[in-house]
Amino acid sequence: MNEAVAKTHPAPQEKRLYLIDGYGFVFRAFHAIRELTAPDGTPVNAVYGFTNMLMKLRRQVRPDNGDYMLVVFDAGKKTFRNEMYKEYKANRPPAPENLIPQFPLVREAVAALGLPSVEMEGYEADDIIATYARQAKEQGIRVIIVSSDKDLMQLIDGEHVQLFDAMKDVSIGAAEVLEKFGVEPSKVLDVLALMGDSSDNIPGVPGIGPKTAAELVRQFGSLDGVLARAEEIPQAKRRETLMTHREQALLSRDLVRLKNDAPVKEKIEDFAVREEHPETILPFLQRMGFRSLIGKFEQKHGVKVAELPQGAGSREQRAEKAVQQEYVTLEDAKALEAWLARARDT
Repeated sequence: MNEAVAKTHPAPQEKRLYLIDGYGFVFRAFHAIRELTAPDGTPVNAVYGFTNMLMKLRRQVRPDNGDYMLVVFDAGKKTFRNEMYKEYKANRPPAPENLIPQFPLVREAVAALGLPSVEMEGYEADDIIATYARQAKEQGIRVIIVSSDKDLMQLIDGEHVQLFDAMKDVSIGAAEVLEKFGVEPSKVLDVLALMGDSSDNIPGVPGIGPKTAAELVRQFGSLDGVLARAEEIPQAKRRETLMTHREQALLSRDLVRLKNDAPVKEKIEDFAVREEHPETILPFLQRMGFRSLIGKFEQKHGVKVAELPQGAGSREQRAEKAVQQEYVTLEDAKALEAWLARARDT
């Protein structure tokens, strides 16, 4: 196990809760793997990347250690943030046509692997993740959020809560946040509020980019400090812009802030990692035509399944390499727009 993985995966007797940003990884896998289809012709490039990631995590998590794992999905586009600001995420393009049929297959993958999943109407996956992260911290359970979403970086808390980018196989802690944003995790919310986010249509303050936002937060301590002492800013245009768009900055902070008190019903103990069951996993892998994943599963559990159609294995090897390198092929302007929106999220 390499150093990055060792930082995020537990030593014996150290319980951890793995919170997986389901659709966040699905979109990244979709754009990283160019083409892959099941034997029936259904596109499964995102399903493959997602399933491969889950199986890798399961190999590194010990059920006998009392670890927990949960996959979190978005339930729909409308949340409480749309009530606060009707233009929230209004500019998001629709999902690519080849990705739409893969959404239910992703959920099937989670069920086949015996993992629990949660979604909640009116809340985003990030809010559910924030809620369970808080609960876990209160119970002394270490939290690993499997995502590279910049919004989730506001949750990082020393050794208690970290992010793990499963696609790049790297952990994201306070040092990485400082390098990316120029501030510690507790100040990420203030920086995001000032700079805004075009992919989510969060307005921020016009003319304030990431570097300027970080500089202001470092100088004045917080967004509230920036707004309260805006008159001290020497640059006239910047000073006037901040004073004029004060309410817009505060609204942006409310939109970016993750709710850690979502009314979730399931308890953390419901997410205990169980032993894998070949009778549920292998039929799904066979139907998808994931030869290489079947091989890995056979090797781990000492089981054998019937041969699959030739050709799937080599395509999967190319797909896995594409996930690791995260190359993207964009065929038209619409694809570019969608990829840029997702890239900004990470």
